[in-house]
Amino acid sequence: MTYIRAKVHPDSKKDEIQKISEDKFEVWVRDKAQNNAANKKLCQLMVQYFDNPEGGVQILNGHHSRIKLLKIGNE
Repeated sequence: MTYIRAKVHPDSKKDEIQKISEDKFEVWVRDKAQNNAANKKLCQLMVQYFDNPEGGVQILNGHHSRIKLLKIGNE
């Protein structure tokens, strides 16, 4: 299990993940921040980035903020 912080940029021109440090990421998603679309896309992108971790990706904090705390995988 890993915890990371992600700064999300919704309604972007492309989907992209940039690793800033060991536990900080900046993520651009094409989806808008409406109806939870950007959060869902963020989780999908992070699952792909971390090669489908068991337990997936969960947003722990920051559902309505651009800076989110994510849990990757489970124990």
